[in-house]
Amino acid sequence: MINTITTTSTLNPYHHEDECSFTQCSESGLEIRFPFRLEQQPEFCGYPGFNLFCRHDTTYIELPFSGEFVVTYIDYLSQMLYVSDTNNCLPGRIIHLNLSSSPFDDPALSEVENDGQFYFPEWAYHRLERGEDLGVTTADDDEVEIVKKLTVVALWCIQWDLSDRPPMKKVVQMLEGGVESLLLPPNPFGSCFQV
Repeated sequence: MINTITTTSTLNPYHHEDECSFTQCSESGLEIRFPFRLEQQPEFCGYPGFNLFCRHDTTYIELPFSGEFVVTYIDYLSQMLYVSDTNNCLPGRIIHLNLSSSPFDDPALSEVENDGQFYFPEWAYHRLERGEDLGVTTADDDEVEIVKKLTVVALWCIQWDLSDRPPMKKVVQMLEGGVESLLLPPNPFGSCFQV
């Protein structure tokens, strides 16, 4: 699973042809150029906070409050940075993603309050309720559907009213079926004291 993070950049005003030419972590690795730079390049080769580093021929970025991510692709034209989790648990990392103190913005999290904190299940429910996607970008559309299916099933399983929670047999059926047949559950985040 891959998440995208947008960058805000302009042309490099400090362009030095020799010192700032593109570089890579391996012969077949990503092309790294302005606004990004590898840690061994001079600071003027990239913007502050756009530092990347290499480990075992793989490109990484470290976000101040969220840790390290593998950089899987850089789209310089659309200013998108595609990242994945080193432990293949990106959904768990997204829950705690904090882009404050970094030059990045996650378009899927644009409605989150300024403090950068949110409750992922509630955020996901409201996006699905409005017919929006969950902001997961991968090379494979099937993975996007799997994330949506897992999210909808999880929302069914956290209902306040126990009678709204499906039995395990139904959960398995929902997971085995197509995402198009799944209905969004009642809002599990409304007050349980509403009349």
